[in-house]
Amino acid sequence: MRGKAKGALHLVLILSIAALLIYGKLFWPPPSPVASSAGQQRAAQPAVDKRLLDYAAIEAVSGFEYQLAHSEGLQMVFGEGYVSFDNGVTVTVDETTVEVADNGETHIMLDMQNLTLSTFTAPVHRGGIQLASVIASGGEIREVIQNRELDIPATRIPRTKEKLWEDNTGIRVAVFGSSLLHPLEHEADWADMIFNPAYHHEYGDLGLNLSKPNVVVHHYTGISPSAHFGLVQMGQGIREDGDTAHLFDPAYDLAIVGYDVGSGQLAVVENLIRQLRQEDIEVILVAVSSGEHGREGESSAYQTLNMLADIWGTELVDPWGYLNHGETQHAFEADGRLSLAGQQALAQAIRSVLNNRKQRAEEIELPETRYPVAQSHGQLESIPAYAEVMFEPLNHSGEHTGGQVDDLYRNPALRWGERNVSNYIIELRPGQAAYFKHPRAMAVDLLVDLSSQFTADLKVASDGVILDSVSGGKDGWHEIGLIKGISPERYSQFPFLYEIGFHIEVTSGTMKLVGTVFYVEDEQ
Repeated sequence: MRGKAKGALHLVLILSIAALLIYGKLFWPPPSPVASSAGQQRAAQPAVDKRLLDYAAIEAVSGFEYQLAHSEGLQMVFGEGYVSFDNGVTVTVDETTVEVADNGETHIMLDMQNLTLSTFTAPVHRGGIQLASVIASGGEIREVIQNRELDIPATRIPRTKEKLWEDNTGIRVAVFGSSLLHPLEHEADWADMIFNPAYHHEYGDLGLNLSKPNVVVHHYTGISPSAHFGLVQMGQGIREDGDTAHLFDPAYDLAIVGYDVGSGQLAVVENLIRQLRQEDIEVILVAVSSGEHGREGESSAYQTLNMLADIWGTELVDPWGYLNHGETQHAFEADGRLSLAGQQALAQAIRSVLNNRKQRAEEIELPETRYPVAQSHGQLESIPAYAEVMFEPLNHSGEHTGGQVDDLYRNPALRWGERNVSNYIIELRPGQAAYFKHPRAMAVDLLVDLSSQFTADLKVASDGVILDSVSGGKDGWHEIGLIKGISPERYSQFPFLYEIGFHIEVTSGTMKLVGTVFYVEDEQ
């Protein structure tokens, strides 16, 4: 019996030691809350903890109390905040100081992706949870309205997020509109930081890079983008065999549309978004501002964009809350392009709605009317709604030459015309011209290989009256792009152009003309 008891004791000791080892392996050291600093220290914050990148839902947000005693002037302090996820993780966000705008209203939001605080002067950004609204004047905070019910927003891009994090089937993305979203040739840009897995080692730990190998991104912006916001992608292209082709074959999952708030092109951008949404393509609308939101008249423009996003069921991103932070004061280069810091801030803004969070899908019913927002704002006049590409001029005095366009920079018009192999460029030198006309056009842009600089006049074919002058190109820049041609306003002043047509006459440099894009009024 003594031997059996001794053996049993040894067995108990062995099991106890094993249990301690297992406990130590799994539970020691004890887990500590995940801390994320924000505000003015955001640029220097530590890498985001891997647990924050799990595809989990935010269950509750609490804390973030305004600390009156610690705040001074326009410096506003928020206490610790707590974000609880449905995977059992609770994240502690450290006490944060933000600077609010003087002589106006500021809205403080918690970024849905990196759990930091950002400030906005218009409460339209959909990538955050609004914590408070503040009114300041004379260098002092006058009123603070703190949200007591911190609602978790629904998503308007549920299929895109499901494909990325649940199905892992990959997505196709199209980028339209503002030159702010235009890709860089030789350095990382916002799209690389989010979508290109080659940049995972640099931006993955910052919560920016999706680290998905099966994402395809096509850019339809330009260094000199047309004001017609990608309508060339929305119409029909005539192939040489007479058949028509659509860009959306196969369809994109997601479109990211940059829109300049001060452009006055509301009806045009609504038409673009309408067609995207009716093609069942999810949309992120990026509100691009050339200055601070507080400029006279711009606040109402943001509210109009918010209405546009609500009616057509798109996400709305306001990058200014990220570009205007202290650590991104050098967000822009001298020529107006985004710096590396600016590209990262733009990536953070877009990533906040394209976040690693389970969100309920918002129920969206598209309107039956075609332009409800533009109509309600009195901007529904005749607008270019479709595009038709004409590659061959009726005649020209230039020379047909080759051309080679990398797929990354291939304009969609070339997909229609299958002009991606050779002999699709007409080189026009000073004094040489090409002649075009269209029976139903109300505006025109020029499709140009931008690898050489040029200037040109657009003239009425019959009497040589100059309709407009254009310029573009950059020596060594390999891209096919749209150059603004004749605007709808200018075109309407010459109602006989449909019959007479116009000449493109080069005045300096070499114009590598690919074709023209004629814009046609929506007659449906």
